[in-house]
Amino acid sequence: MIVYYFLAALAGIFNLSHTALNKRILQKYSSFELMSKISVAFAILTSIIAMIYWQTNGWPKVTTGFWIPSIASAFILITAAVLYFNSIGKTELSVVAPILSLYPAFTIAFSWIISGEKTSATGIVGILMAILGIYILNIKENVNILAPIKEIFTNYGQRMMLMVAIVFGLSPTLDKIAISSSNPLDYTIIASWIRLVITILLVIIISKRKKFINTLFYYQKNTDLKLVLFVAGLQILEWISQMTALGHIHAPYMGAIKNFSIVLGGPIVGMIVFKEKKTSQKIIAAALAATGAAIVSLAR
Repeated sequence: MIVYYFLAALAGIFNLSHTALNKRILQKYSSFELMSKISVAFAILTSIIAMIYWQTNGWPKVTTGFWIPSIASAFILITAAVLYFNSIGKTELSVVAPILSLYPAFTIAFSWIISGEKTSATGIVGILMAILGIYILNIKENVNILAPIKEIFTNYGQRMMLMVAIVFGLSPTLDKIAISSSNPLDYTIIASWIRLVITILLVIIISKRKKFINTLFYYQKNTDLKLVLFVAGLQILEWISQMTALGHIHAPYMGAIKNFSIVLGGPIVGMIVFKEKKTSQKIIAAALAATGAAIVSLAR
């Protein structure tokens, strides 16, 4: 069982790795362009995996309960990706990563609204700890007591990441349903094709005809293409690790471990890779927020 907890943590590390690369790529491309290019690269790489895997293991077998959660999850991930790229592209990683600690709280809220599930007192403590972490993150000199809370809504990057946390609140439950109707690798492959189809439709709707090919396939340099392919490869490793863990441990546990890695690791990556300032304050804030998120997830 311990190996699946390790895979959940590994998924968080893969996420941080491609996030750092995406932040660099966003200096040249818009959030929508990057999401579109990664969707294409992701689908190409999973198609290669599919040809090898299905040739030796046979065609995938999915039940009728597979398609609706898979399509719904694809829409969520596309929306979250654009919001996420907007966030990390405009704001320091160490400032926005701790906001993701709120996503277990939104998962609890959605569970209460949809199915009447309630959290324990321990879960409430975890939520308050996550909020305290974010409060400490936004403390600045000579500001009033409510300023750190207002910062979440006035800071563009934090506002975008808050929306990501809300959107992500629905994702683990949908993924769990889809995996139970197939298996982690089949779901990763098929989900990548679903996202590609939705992405192409969005590009057709949003972009002008002349920009259609550019949005999906044009790169300013060959190194940009290699970076996007590498990012897609890291995302595939993240997905396989996450979905394998989801197939064997409860979704809240998987989310808690992965989220802990991302929220706590964000300021560290920001300090080492992007030379961001005030990292000691941000690491303390992230540690509180990540611990709070873990408590929320494990207390459900």
